[in-house]
Amino acid sequence: MSYRLSTQKSHDCPNIASYLLTAENNLEKSLASFLLVCKVGQLSPATIHNYSYMVGRFIAFCSRNGVTKPPQITQLIVCLFIQELQETNSAYI
Repeated sequence: MSYRLSTQKSHDCPNIASYLLTAENNLEKSLASFLLVCKVGQLSPATIHNYSYMVGRFIAFCSRNGVTKPPQITQLIVCLFIQELQETNSAYI
């Protein structure tokens, strides 16, 4: 899947952003690409901040658990992250 941002409408940005979260072979680069598309798509600064914060926490969790590439993310990893948030009372999801 290839996207040219200059030809996309802002309502297409969530689809592009979702693609970019897994397009890179590095979680930090994926997040940077995702946030760029969110900005281009004119999402609110608060939304972008929240995405950056929560996805950043998820990436840190993945890193602590040996997950460094998007293809390594499984349903179990996501569930363990949510469990950690709940156990530390830091979940607002």
